Amino acid sequence: MTLEREFFFVKNRFCIVRDTARFRESFLARLGPNWLTQNADPQIGDHWANTYFSKPYAFDVPHHAPPMDLLVYHAPHDERQLVISDDTADVRRMRVPFTVQYVQEGVVEADAPYCFTHLLMPGMPTRNPVRSNVPGAASREDLLGQSMAAGVRVLADNTEHSVWRIRSDEDREEWIVLNPAGKQLDVAGLKTDARQAYIDLRSGAATRAFVLSGTRVTIDKTTVFESAQRTDYGE
Repeated sequence: MTLEREFFFVKNRFCIVRDTARFRESFLARLGPNWLTQNADPQIGDHWANTYFSKPYAFDVPHHAPPMDLLVYHAPHDERQLVISDDTADVRRMRVPFTVQYVQEGVVEADAPYCFTHLLMPGMPTRNPVRSNVPGAASREDLLGQSMAAGVRVLADNTEHSVWRIRSDEDREEWIVLNPAGKQLDVAGLKTDARQAYIDLRSGAATRAFVLSGTRVTIDKTTVFESAQRTDYGE
């Protein structure tokens, strides 16, 4: 088999990883991306999990880095399943015993692409859940893991393209487009032919934008970028 891995990294925000696997022969397989971590806490959904390191190590030397949670969010597909395994019995995995997998099992077709897309999004660490209906008993930080996942929407994800929208605040939307063939897309009000795009909207206005090899990007009635010929754009 061959595997092509693409990274879309937005500094200080997140990274989207897209894997495309192709097999030379047809056979029974179990495939999907893995993420190794020290902890996978109770904030877990059907296709996402909030993970964290209580204390990161390198060569048995602890790092005194600020604590951060990491949301691992997979583009949902009915034929795939989130699996979290505990490998504490393996002494080589004592520091990172948990594996977060998004698994597909079955007979793969020769020469057919199998695409897996997932988001890695850091956030401030969460505290233990507060089980109380008293107003003010739970703060936003208590529910941050769920809040981060609730703001993520995979608007399209197939073998040709992947379109994501992230709402992290009431007035902020971030759009991500992976479209290697540069085809015309019309998804949830987004129209573009860019091969890659990132748009950061604040109150409906684009404050940051990046376009790779495109002629236009419009979101609803807002024109973010337009060109007579394919070109790159960033601001």
